[in-house]
Amino acid sequence: MIYRYIRNYKIQVMETFRITLPYKFDEWIETDWISLDRNVLTVQKGYCCDFATGFPDFEWIKLPSVVHDALKQLMRLELLDEVYDVEVDKILKEMCYERLMNCIKFMANVVYFGVRKFGRFFLKKGKEPDKVYTAV
Repeated sequence: MIYRYIRNYKIQVMETFRITLPYKFDEWIETDWISLDRNVLTVQKGYCCDFATGFPDFEWIKLPSVVHDALKQLMRLELLDEVYDVEVDKILKEMCYERLMNCIKFMANVVYFGVRKFGRFFLKKGKEPDKVYTAV
């Protein structure tokens, strides 16, 4: 994933990427920035997010947090059913776990605990930021 730091959000994706998720959703969704086709998530160039809210931007959490933010945005827009909330958080945990060295894999559990305990405070349905920035 190629990204750049920007104001108001933390990062902007600079190249479209596609990732196969470890969970199959019963949904096909397409927005300007995010597409979900069962277990394939596509994040378009220009998508903006803030990496892991309230957690340091370590390399191992960057891609998982963008995937998590994209899926949660689909939930905020009420395009992805809230019934998938736990699965979306588990995807974050599994992706973090895959990227960690054996001695610190417990950090994936710390991240999972954080999103399960505090994530609901950041999930505001139907609310999108006032400003959207696109890559030139």
